[in-house]
This record gives sequence, C-alpha cells and structure tokens, in this order.
Amino acid sequence: MVKPGFSISADPDFLEFPPGGSGTSLINLTSDFGFAGRVALSAMVSGLGSLPAAFLSHASVDLPGAPTVTLTVDATSPLVLPGYYSVLVIGASGPVNDTASVYILVTEPGFALETNPMDLTILAGLSGSSSIKVSSLKGFSGTVDLTADSFDLVASVSPTSVTVGPGTPGTATLDVSVPAGTSPGSYFVGVSGSSGSVFNGTSVLVTVPGPDFNMTANPETLTIAAGSAGSSTISLISVYDFSGDVSLSLLCAPGVSATIAPPTVHLAAGGTGSSKLDVSVSSYTPAGLYYVFVNGTSGSRTHFALVPVSVTSVSTPDFSLVGSVSSLTVVQGSSGTATYTLTSLNGFSGLVTLTANAGSVAGLDASFSRNTVPLSSGGTGTSTLTISTTGATPVGTHHVAVTGNSGSLSHTPSLTLA
Repeated sequence: MVKPGFSISADPDFLEFPPGGSGTSLINLTSDFGFAGRVALSAMVSGLGSLPAAFLSHASVDLPGAPTVTLTVDATSPLVLPGYYSVLVIGASGPVNDTASVYILVTEPGFALETNPMDLTILAGLSGSSSIKVSSLKGFSGTVDLTADSFDLVASVSPTSVTVGPGTPGTATLDVSVPAGTSPGSYFVGVSGSSGSVFNGTSVLVTVPGPDFNMTANPETLTIAAGSAGSSTISLISVYDFSGDVSLSLLCAPGVSATIAPPTVHLAAGGTGSSKLDVSVSSYTPAGLYYVFVNGTSGSRTHFALVPVSVTSVSTPDFSLVGSVSSLTVVQGSSGTATYTLTSLNGFSGLVTLTANAGSVAGLDASFSRNTVPLSSGGTGTSTLTISTTGATPVGTHHVAVTGNSGSLSHTPSLTLA
C-alpha cells in the first residue's frame, strides 16, 4: 500500500561559476499516486565560511500540475571564497516532504600554461627553445610572472612576465642550454607562473642524446619457398658521432636458420657499414610467417632489426605425359602411330621410361621410338608410339596401356584401338 506524495528533482544538479557570479537550476515537482495539495518550498545552503545566497522563484506551488521553480544561487558577496557548497531544496506539505540537492563550485579565476614542443632533444654544448602560451581561465585578467628552473641545465624565460585576459593569451619563450660534458639522459625543465595567490606550472622534457647507431634491413621482408634461401642487407649508421665496433647476433624462429657476415661491423664517426644476412628455410617448414631478430650491440647500446620471413609452400616436381590422340583406328594387318609429349612440371628433371603393353591380343604389337626421354627443368620431350597389327589380329576394340615412369612418379594416359 502506498500513500499519495510528491517528488522533487533539480536540473542541473551541479553549478559552477567564479566569485561574484551566479547560476540557476530548475526545480521540478511531480505529484505521485494522486497527491493534491500545496507544497511549501525552502532552500538551505551549507559549506564553510561565508555562504552563497540561494533564492527560489516560488515560496509554494500547488499540485497536481507541472509547476517549475527556479533556484538562483549567487556569490556576489566578496566574502564568499572559492570552494564547494551545496543547496538543499526542501518541499513540505503537512507530513509529506521531499528534497533535492544542488552542488555548487565557486571557482577561482586562473591561467593555464602550455609549452610547444613539450619535449626537446639537445646535444651537449648546444641549446634549444620552446614556446610558452599563457591562457586565461574563468575570466582571469592580470599579469603572470614566469620563471624556469632545472637542476642540471641552464633555462630562462623571455619575457619574464606577460599580461593575460579572456580571449587574450600571453606568449613567452623558454630557452634551454645543455652545458658541454652533460651526461646523456633525460632532464626536466620546470616552468612556473604566478599572479598574486594564483599559481600554475608545467614542464618540458629535455633529452640529451649520446653517440649511438641505428640499424635497418633491406629488404625489410623476405619471401622464401620451403627448401630455399634468401638474403637481406643489414645497414648500420653512426648517430651523433658514434664510433666503434657493433657486434651482430641472430635469433631465429624454428624452421628458419640464418647467418650474418661479417658478425662485427666497425663504424667511424658519421659513417655507415653493412652486413649480409643469409636466411635458409628447411624443406619441411610449413608455409607461414616467421621472424629473424638481428641484434646489434656496442657496449651498453643495443638495437635490433626485425626481419619477417614469409615461407611459401613448394609443389612437388613432376612431369606430364600426353598423347596426340586418345583413340587410334588401325586397319587389320596395317599400323598406326601416336606422338606422346612429356613436359617438366615444378622444376622436374630426369629420365622418363616409356612402356606400351598391348596385352595378349594376337598379332598386336606396340613400341616407342624412344623408350627413355630425358627432361630438363621446364623442358619437354617426345616419343612416337607405333601400333602394328597382322591378319591374325581380331577385329574390334582393344586397349594399349601406355606408362611413363621416373622413380616414384608414374603416369598412364589411355589409348584405345578401334
């Protein structure tokens, strides 16, 4: 069993504005389960220190209906400090009541600092710069004093102060010098801005590179048939005057093997070098993608080149045996011929032995002009089959078994005599 009542909601339930500003929220009241009556409304503000003021456009409303009440919250009093507050809107009608909360953030005007670029790469003994943009937040207007500091590098800002207003950002330049002899590594330069009690800051990452080297592979990817091999050139480049020996080592996926020569490459300052990577694939390696990792090491410096190897399957070498006819008509007591052509497939090379078996038919004889035909990879060869009959050969249809053999390979085209 339920009793008639009403509900209250606020839209929005969060307001944000600067000191001296204000905001509004719509307070909606809804009749529930047939409630009818007058609802008295009040607003109570809570928080620390001096509180913003809260006003309702109606002290009461009558339900049912769709009454909308406006809550206005302002912080025009100079005693209201930036911070969080809340307003509790209370509706009461006899013993029936409900509440809705609206949360308030009084923001302090300020500014944002942005650097571009956010990171610099500077060699020891040289310098670089980054642009600083100072933007107004929440209606801030005033002068922002800028400073820069770093424990290991020399940093300064010019100018040291900028004037900022809504829609009018200020700009400055951060100059960074890296003293000669500075150790390679990453350093931070802090940039601070202040205006009275308002403060903000950001930082710039400065990378001081040391002598180094880079490695690349050409071609970057190898496609190798199972049972075959391929190669790629590993190129090394001196960076930032690196000089020294780079030792190369390999890590291969199972089914793929590789060697590299020379295994050590000497680089002069600003120079280049190379080594040849030879990759072999086992004939039993399934088709797929494999990898060879080439590691280059010189002291504490390590780089690698990743060479993908796409392995393709290989078709078994074979040959074809095709006759010029599949049916031959021979008059009793005479003879006929058919030419058989042999073709190398998938790189086949070798001798093919030809035989023709006429069975036990009386007076029927079959013989090839060449019983063995040599084939080179991709080549062809021919042999002529002669069919002889006598007056004793029965009239009718006969079959001659023609066969070509080479090792485990065998082909038998059909030949019919009519």
